[in-house]
Amino acid sequence: MLTAVTLPRRCTAREGLGASAHLRQGRELFVPDLFIGQSTVVLVQAGRKIVFGAGEQWGAEAGELILLPHGASYGVTNQLNGIAPYEAISLMFEDSLLAAATPAPAFAPLSRPHVLRSPSASFRQTVERVRALWMDPATPATIARHAALEVLAWLAVHGCRFAPSAQGSIPERLRALLVSAPAEPWNAAQAAAALNLSEATLRRRLAREGTSMSRLLLEVRLCNAMMLLQASDDYVGQIALDSGFANHAHFSRLFKVRFGITPSQLRDPEAAAA
Repeated sequence: MLTAVTLPRRCTAREGLGASAHLRQGRELFVPDLFIGQSTVVLVQAGRKIVFGAGEQWGAEAGELILLPHGASYGVTNQLNGIAPYEAISLMFEDSLLAAATPAPAFAPLSRPHVLRSPSASFRQTVERVRALWMDPATPATIARHAALEVLAWLAVHGCRFAPSAQGSIPERLRALLVSAPAEPWNAAQAAAALNLSEATLRRRLAREGTSMSRLLLEVRLCNAMMLLQASDDYVGQIALDSGFANHAHFSRLFKVRFGITPSQLRDPEAAAA
């Protein structure tokens, strides 16, 4: 008889494909200005996800899909179902995979969030299967890629598609670079070299957009930590390190300033306020 093995939750990245996560959140939380760096499909499994932006609101119930095109910031609320935690599967797709989803449909790509109210059981199972395949290190790359393209094909059946990102602004390019390795000890000189810019040009262009290297790096690290807190079973200190914070207490203070609760409170609704 085979014995089922429950693997610890973790956020899984697949080179050339994207990343997947099983999100679980034990406390309702509104997050303002959450940047969507990669086009994302979210299958809500329990609770409700609400996305706010540009005077509009999109809500997905359990069993529904919400599609989030890359390149914009939204307010996000994950609502609980009574006392049960919010849960969802999230698939984030790299541009190279989106470009490979050919032939491209004739209809325009998504430019704002979209909710699929009645996805078929087969479509939902495909999303769940991609998560499982991407999470298993024994899955061959060709199989993981084929399954991901199947999700994009399902989107096309519903008249939806994501477009690969065009060459963005300097802040967008910098954000994408930092997201790729949030724990790296980045400084402006290293980032400028990676973007083929002079350090002075990078600082000047960021200032023109009302931001800075340090501000973007902190935001990327805090958002990465938010995702890992929901999508992995790693302890908070490890998540702080994986997100580029050397000091656990300092990380917790910055996290509370940004999101209004501590990392421990996000995971455990009974945790005492700090």
